[in-house]
Amino acid sequence: RESSRVQVIFLPTKQELNPIDYARISFTFKNDGNAQIMSIADAVANCWGVGAEVMITSQSNNPADVIVATIQSVASNGAITFKQLNNLRKLPEFTTTSDADSHKPGFVVSEFALLSRNAQLYSANENGIGGHMIFLNTPGVPQILEGLSFVNLGQQGKMGRYPINFHLCSFIPGTLVSKNVILNSNQRCIVIHGTHSLLISSNVAFNNFGHCFVLEDGTEIRNTFRSNLGALTKRISKPMQSESDNQPATFFIA
Repeated sequence: RESSRVQVIFLPTKQELNPIDYARISFTFKNDGNAQIMSIADAVANCWGVGAEVMITSQSNNPADVIVATIQSVASNGAITFKQLNNLRKLPEFTTTSDADSHKPGFVVSEFALLSRNAQLYSANENGIGGHMIFLNTPGVPQILEGLSFVNLGQQGKMGRYPINFHLCSFIPGTLVSKNVILNSNQRCIVIHGTHSLLISSNVAFNNFGHCFVLEDGTEIRNTFRSNLGALTKRISKPMQSESDNQPATFFIA
């Protein structure tokens, strides 16, 4: 990853006979302005289109190092080309799980997620107040919420006003919340309160305020969270009364 400051560490082996002349070592860093290319499985490439946005989680200990890139082209062999964000910032050299115990201290494996959806629920946002969705007291009625994008929803500081909120629905087996994206939420992401037997799977949450995937009071049972991803979960400066969203967790279980 490019930076204004780079630290280079030399680790000579015990068999090294000649000392290193550090004064004669120099580096030249170049930025050629080319788009970046990533190869992915055909099954995924068929779902990713030109102009869509992709989120790449941080590889460092700083969550703000997350990258959002726009797809420029998709080749038939699964090679995706990204538009460059600017002339100073390229996509990083991606770390893989094979690097976990090797030579990249302080780095973690990146996750990739598609942020764009064909259907979007978008809310105007004024001083942290947007729209919200609530499923209220629907026992025995399964709900299906799949493949949508929720942008700017939630109402900061107001109890129960979240992008997706299941409130006192009791048992609703067959309910599925899957493959959705929650972006720029003013308060939380998916909240389950007094509701049981849900499947919450393959959702992506990015750049949201407060706790994200939430079991609210600890009495909820038989709910399954599977393969969900959250990144850049941020503090709320003025949380709801008696709540801890000023110290947010991406996955919060009361």
